[in-house]
Amino acid sequence: MTAFSSFILSQGVATLADLEASIRHQILHGGHLGTSLVELGLMDEPTLKRLLAEHHGMPVGPHGSLLEPTPELDEVLPRDLGARLGVVALKRTKRTLHVASCRPLHADSKRLLEDRARLEVRAVMVSPLRLEEALARYADQPISERALWLLELLNTGRVPTQVERDELAIRRAERIFPVAAPYRRMSERP
Repeated sequence: MTAFSSFILSQGVATLADLEASIRHQILHGGHLGTSLVELGLMDEPTLKRLLAEHHGMPVGPHGSLLEPTPELDEVLPRDLGARLGVVALKRTKRTLHVASCRPLHADSKRLLEDRARLEVRAVMVSPLRLEEALARYADQPISERALWLLELLNTGRVPTQVERDELAIRRAERIFPVAAPYRRMSERP
C-alpha cells in the first residue's frame, strides 16, 4: 500500500507544495495529515473522507457530525469498547453492525466486535476529526481545543484563515507557557 501522501498526489487533489505545507503544519501541531490539509484550507472535508475511503478500500461514511448511538446500539457495542477500538456504532440490521472508523479495522478488533455483537461488522470511513468528535460525545474521550475550533468552523461551512490559525496557536502557547506570554506581547510592540 502506498503512503496516503503519495496517494493524494496520484489523485491530483493536492500539489507537492500543498503536501509539504501540510506536513510542516502536522509536525508543529500533530494530528492526521488529512486534518492538516483541511485546516490549511487545501482540501475540503468530503474530499478528505473520499480519499481516505479509496486509499483504504472502505465505503464512505456519513457526512458531518455523527449521530449519537441509540440505546440499542449501546447494548451491542458498549461505549468503552468502541472508544478502545476507535469505532462508533452507526446502525444495526438483522445480520450486520455498521461502525464508523477512520482506518481499516484490524482483524483482531473486527473479530472482537463480531464476537461481542454476534453480528457481522462493517466499517465505513469517516474523517479522523469526525471520529474524534463522536468519541468525545459518545465515550467521554478528551478532545483538543484545536479539534473543537476546527469542528466549529467546519460545522458552519467556513474555512479557517491564517489569522485564525495564528490566534489559536498563540492562545495554545500562552496556556502552555504562561510565564513567557507577557514577554511575547512586549516583543510584538515597537
